[in-house]
Amino acid sequence: MTLLYHELKAAGVETANHESDLYFPKTEQTAAILLKHKPEADIAQTFRHSTLNTIWFDVPFAFVPWWEACRTAQVYGNARVYGDWWEACRTAITELQSLVQHIEP
Repeated sequence: MTLLYHELKAAGVETANHESDLYFPKTEQTAAILLKHKPEADIAQTFRHSTLNTIWFDVPFAFVPWWEACRTAQVYGNARVYGDWWEACRTAITELQSLVQHIEP
């Protein structure tokens, strides 16, 4: 199964992020891609981009490079190199677990 982030990149879609949150423009193409990813589609929200004045999707926890950096920080555990990355990862993981508990019966 292809992750949402990878499918968007393969389609040439512009993406942005804040920590683990994935942002991308809302278009017919991106809406169709998002709908193929049910868990992400269920928690996605939209916002108006402040400088482009266009509508974008915001999908929490879906920016893959952030998680890859977290995994690397966990493996090496070097807080001096990675700064607050690992703490931010642990916080995000806790938030994600809480979200999953609210979704699943």
